[in-house]
Amino acid sequence: MARDLPPQGGPEESGEPVDRPEGGHGAPDDVRGSGEADPLVADGVRWSDVELPASYGVGRVLPDGATPREAASDFRPDRAGLPEVSREQATRYVEEHRSDRPWLGPAADRSPEAQRAVAALDRGEGHALERHEGWITASVARERLEYLRDPAQLDADKRERAEDAYKERMHSCGEYVTWIWDADAFVTAFVRGIERPEVRDALDAGYVPGRFVPGASVPIKELLGPDGHRFCAGFRLLEVGGSMEAARDCRDAWAEAHAKGREPDVLKPRIEPIDSFEGGTIEFFFRPNRDRTGYEVNTTYPEPPDRPRSQCASS
Repeated sequence: MARDLPPQGGPEESGEPVDRPEGGHGAPDDVRGSGEADPLVADGVRWSDVELPASYGVGRVLPDGATPREAASDFRPDRAGLPEVSREQATRYVEEHRSDRPWLGPAADRSPEAQRAVAALDRGEGHALERHEGWITASVARERLEYLRDPAQLDADKRERAEDAYKERMHSCGEYVTWIWDADAFVTAFVRGIERPEVRDALDAGYVPGRFVPGASVPIKELLGPDGHRFCAGFRLLEVGGSMEAARDCRDAWAEAHAKGREPDVLKPRIEPIDSFEGGTIEFFFRPNRDRTGYEVNTTYPEPPDRPRSQCASS
């Protein structure tokens, strides 16, 4: 299959595509994720004392009677505003491009149906895989939250300078960084989520230039089952002087100083693991699709139940 990579993750405000170089640089060792569960990034009040689930398991029966395997088999890229890709094409795509697009790696040993969903997402214009899927590790997440180093940025020098992978500016993120650490759980949340009425409202809408499409929230347990929160992970900033706004301002100043090689004049940001995603949601945000005929998922990620961050389609 010939490689066909459209621009990804452009400015959400305008919906305009952003040029992305072909080929990439490959992920250096300090950013490449293993796709395996990290003992510091699973749900639980004290992660060091928690026995992690070995894997999500595609044969489990979900609350509505369906299984993740069935949900992946039923997935149609056009239902998500994404380019068509067959199972056979997806398998080749993942194998051919996993070295220079390392977020494909966790899907390499999964079913052709799961690979189809991942390949379709990667050929779209969003950035959910790069920043919120199982190739992310705890160290990568910490660097994003503390130093604003974008995991989607595969140029090591640019990442060190906190340059955004898709926009010509410094990377940004909110009060926390979250992801789904199991590839099958990520695929299940996505393929089931796009069929929810609150998500279909956006995906079924015809494209209107300049139109703002609001995000949608779906409870984690309704997409992944009653223990689905255990496959979510994240870190959050700690407040400064009782203020999260102050914490973000200090973090941004700290990250900018490091990016420009200056000595920071603020304290290093303090972060902590998010204790649990039980009762949380999977958030969906949208952008115009490649053909400007409708909309697709720009990003999707788990959000903890206390919602410390205002919704942001660019994180």
